[in-house]
Amino acid sequence: MKLKEGMIIDKIIFKTDDDYFAVVLRLPTMKDAAKVRKCINTILGKEENVRFFRTVTEKGQNQFMQEALHKIKKKRELFVVGEVNKKIILIAALIRGDFKVDEHVADFVIGVLDDYRGYGIGTKVADALFAIASEFGIKVIKSSFNPDDDKVKNFYKKFGFAEIGRMPHARRVKGKLHDEVLVVKKL
Repeated sequence: MKLKEGMIIDKIIFKTDDDYFAVVLRLPTMKDAAKVRKCINTILGKEENVRFFRTVTEKGQNQFMQEALHKIKKKRELFVVGEVNKKIILIAALIRGDFKVDEHVADFVIGVLDDYRGYGIGTKVADALFAIASEFGIKVIKSSFNPDDDKVKNFYKKFGFAEIGRMPHARRVKGKLHDEVLVVKKL
């Protein structure tokens, strides 16, 4: 698969109580820098115990986007945005290992804005990313989560991730250290 900025990966329709909305899952472009920054920072501001990207500053947003696009081009990262009516409502990525021995392994991260949770968007996005992961040379996907978060635990279980252990004190939330559950899935 040849990747191009803005390339559409999937278009997914979701039903609300009285309407429908479409999420366009696509690769980002440089023009998305400010919207991506806002989405990432909003998710990080609401979710203190999430393993996600770092906060992106307004000054650093273009550099962040340039680096992401470079990694996409080199197939080091499959970074996607989900857009509803020109608003970026989710960020997801498969981030490959940095070393030759683990370049077939990718970290999975995803974040969805609060207003769009509960519709199954994360599940559909994971389906789409995992379906094309092998085209990037990815054979193993890993992630981690807070052991007290049953929703996230069930999400990974649904996709066939196996719990491989716990890392004590791996997360810092409000200055306090918490354990982290490690999960892995072979493709």
